Amino acid sequence: MHRPSNGTHSLNIQASGISSRNPSSLINGQEHSMEEGRPDDGLHEVALELGDADGNSDSVPNLSNMESIPESRRVSIEIQGLSAYVPDLFAKKPSVWQRIKPSSIRRKVTQGTSSGPENQILFNVSGCVKPGEVLALMGPSGSGKTTLLSIMGGRQQRSMRVSGQVLFNGQPLTKSMKRKIGYVMQDDLLYESLTVYETLYYAAMLRLPRDMSRQEKLDRVIAVISSLGLTKCKDTIIGGFFRRGISGGERKRASVGHELLINPSTLFLDEPTSGLDSTTAMHLLETLRTLAQGGRAVVTTIHQPSSRLYQQLDKLLLLSGGHALYYGDAQQAVDYFERVGYPIPPRVNAADFILDLASGEISSKTRNGETSRRHLVALTEAFLTDRPVDGFNPSQDPEGFQVLETLSKRGSSPSLHKRAMGANLPVIYSGKNLSLMEMDDNRRLMVEGSGGSDALPSAAAVAALGGRVGSGELPPGYRFNPYQAQYSGMDVSAEVDARSTRGLKNGTGGAAGGGSNAELLREEHRWGAPFWAQVGFLFQRSLRTRRFETLSTQDLFQFITIAILAGLFWLQKGQDNTVAGSRDVLGVLFFMLMFLSFRSLFVSLFTFPQEQRHMLKERASGLYRLSAFYLARLLSDFPMDLTIPTGFIIIVYFMAGLRYNALAFFGMYGTLLLSMFVAQSLGLLLGSWFMNPKTAQTVAAVLMLTIVLTGGFFVSDIPPWISWIKWLSYIYYALGIMLYIQYDGGNTVVYSCFNGAVDSTGTGADMAAQCLQTNPPNPESNSNCYPVEDLQSSLGLLQDPSSGSDALRNGFVLLGFLIVLRVAVYYVLRRKTSGF
Repeated sequence: MHRPSNGTHSLNIQASGISSRNPSSLINGQEHSMEEGRPDDGLHEVALELGDADGNSDSVPNLSNMESIPESRRVSIEIQGLSAYVPDLFAKKPSVWQRIKPSSIRRKVTQGTSSGPENQILFNVSGCVKPGEVLALMGPSGSGKTTLLSIMGGRQQRSMRVSGQVLFNGQPLTKSMKRKIGYVMQDDLLYESLTVYETLYYAAMLRLPRDMSRQEKLDRVIAVISSLGLTKCKDTIIGGFFRRGISGGERKRASVGHELLINPSTLFLDEPTSGLDSTTAMHLLETLRTLAQGGRAVVTTIHQPSSRLYQQLDKLLLLSGGHALYYGDAQQAVDYFERVGYPIPPRVNAADFILDLASGEISSKTRNGETSRRHLVALTEAFLTDRPVDGFNPSQDPEGFQVLETLSKRGSSPSLHKRAMGANLPVIYSGKNLSLMEMDDNRRLMVEGSGGSDALPSAAAVAALGGRVGSGELPPGYRFNPYQAQYSGMDVSAEVDARSTRGLKNGTGGAAGGGSNAELLREEHRWGAPFWAQVGFLFQRSLRTRRFETLSTQDLFQFITIAILAGLFWLQKGQDNTVAGSRDVLGVLFFMLMFLSFRSLFVSLFTFPQEQRHMLKERASGLYRLSAFYLARLLSDFPMDLTIPTGFIIIVYFMAGLRYNALAFFGMYGTLLLSMFVAQSLGLLLGSWFMNPKTAQTVAAVLMLTIVLTGGFFVSDIPPWISWIKWLSYIYYALGIMLYIQYDGGNTVVYSCFNGAVDSTGTGADMAAQCLQTNPPNPESNSNCYPVEDLQSSLGLLQDPSSGSDALRNGFVLLGFLIVLRVAVYYVLRRKTSGF
């Protein structure tokens, strides 16, 4: 088992580097080329012709050809006093007045956070993982494993408040560093319709540095596929619940491969063995162990490992209710608990035993299960106070046994812990002004006084000062306290922060050398591919992810059936130039508008909610710009958005006998598509705003009914106090344009026809019948038909169909709706992904 040499206690992480100069070294240290005859572009051919780089089809992972991490790029991660708080969703919320009163607003402005009730889910957790180590986060369900992992990887929820810090090579995690670490989520977020090769291909083209050639990126894809034993299934789709694809183990390895493409020096995995059989899980852990031996720091959560899996771990951080119950050498955990009075029974799996301890299921002679758990939490926190980096590690800290036994016998209070540590406690020296402090490496030793308190700077910040202070006595009113991460009675934070910042900028801060930090922060290009290349790859990928949805049988059946039925109902009604026929024409125009709008809007509600998790994961990994993703997604929608609606419009238009004129047809066609895209944009906006299809559907139904009712078909005389709503209805504008086109700007003559009956009974019945409008076959030659001078009043329209200026205005308004809504969708998506 590889152990890095003992050095500084500072916990660091360096972003992974990509060997762009010699990517051929990925494969057995020799140059590897693609098969001859492979086309340079065209992913379909590449995927079909791709062969095994090693000439075999063995599915067992073989990572001997994966590139090791150079010493200058290796990463250490330090967790320093990490606590996490989430809003209490069930707490009583303050009244509206309490939220808006001046004192509350002033507090929010000055503090920058909400003062609402919170629940603490992590309690002062510390730890370290160094290059070459596998750190396992274990604990029962709800103990905080995933929360801690997400904070370490910079993927925590925005509503979560975090205190403490995670340092990567002595520096906080930045966006550029976050893009260079591998993070495998518990749920394999892979596109179900893509093959394994396509999944890795697009990730490589988007994420690998732009100074790598296309061939070098393809070589990297081949190396990862071969190394993870995915050669057999490289041309098989990922699959999902409704469509069978690769197995669960292959899916998990594909997720790992997605992150290995960048050859990360740090790899985070959230319960990678969940849902896998014991053999597959063992292969996966062996893969992680091999990756770690290449100089990577691997952190993984494991829910319930077998004894074989447990042997693959270097370090263990056992959590219980958000507290650290054990931290140190994984293989020494049983010895640790035995020394504090909890021996493991014979023939019991060590992992099961320590998980039972964390769950409060094991009692001692004097304590029940829950009391034992709380006792262990207090004892462990006291023991780790001076050992936040290495924890329980007898091979490097033999004195830990003595301290542990003393704590176990005397208790776990801070005062007893201080006596147990004795001379092993580092000493703080201070001067008269207490402007600086000296502390031993990363041990968080504090000075506490009677005044207020300030947060103690990190050890890296103090070390960056580059100086020492003389010895002296603590002034009156001060006492030494190694358990509180506070000091008070002095104002040194500004000086410490300023000097530590200068030290870090000069490369003197942190545990790693200045060169290592410089490489960590160096960023040649923020994105792996240029903007238009991102758009192109994302456009291709989006089309392939919907390869089973495009022109589906269900959509074709729906559109064709409804189009034919509508054509039969309004068969050749457009050739009837009477008022009665015009009302039928108004009906078919409104139906076409409403059908295309409703379908486009409600389908688009699901677009971004379905892609949200993929988008957040890929944005956090730095695959692409949000603008490139958004543009590519919109462009990839056009083929399907145009194909089927075009067929629907053609069928209904000609069966209904609307105006037979090429300009009229294309004008009607363009207006219908424009209104459909406006409705689609509204659906995209609602879907991206709520990211909850059910909520978005509820709001969309109310909005669409309002838009339809004010569109000019159902109501011709809207009350003045509410008539302004029609100006927000895109159907109002689209219907006005379509009527203008159908009646040729008022040049088409429309006739009002009556039956011409004579009142022979004297009852007035015939006169009532005479008022009924009819549609005779030749109204222009019928004596009972008269030309209509005002079509708007005859049909009860909200707009004048003969006004060209109104039609032109309506077109610009529709175009404005489209642009404003599309831009609004983009900014809403930016807001939703602002943390990435």
